[in-house]
Amino acid sequence: MSTAIVGARGEAKVISELTNRGWGVGKPLLDLGIDLLAYKIENHSVRLVAIQVKTLATSSHDNNRRYGAQFDAEHIIDGIFYIIVCLDISEYVIIPSVEIRRKHHWHQDHAEWQRFKNRWELIA
Repeated sequence: MSTAIVGARGEAKVISELTNRGWGVGKPLLDLGIDLLAYKIENHSVRLVAIQVKTLATSSHDNNRRYGAQFDAEHIIDGIFYIIVCLDISEYVIIPSVEIRRKHHWHQDHAEWQRFKNRWELIA
């Protein structure tokens, strides 16, 4: 499966999760490092969140490989959320950019991965 298809599937899963939680989601016409813009209106106030999605197609259950994501320090954008999507096990790791800047390599066996796993409330 091509990386473009894997990435599109990951973004679609994130859009579905956010929509189920009452967020409106759009995709920017130009990708400058932001994959999705999510917004929620409550009490006449809008909350806007920028998201970068990193999609992993297979987990460590596949040939005992480690499951993780690497982030290039030069390309980290402050003030956004990074969401790692694990397609085969429907797992999401929702990480504020300040944490990505602090630690560039994330693996499922690290405590930080577990601390941010499925933490959708961080976006709200």
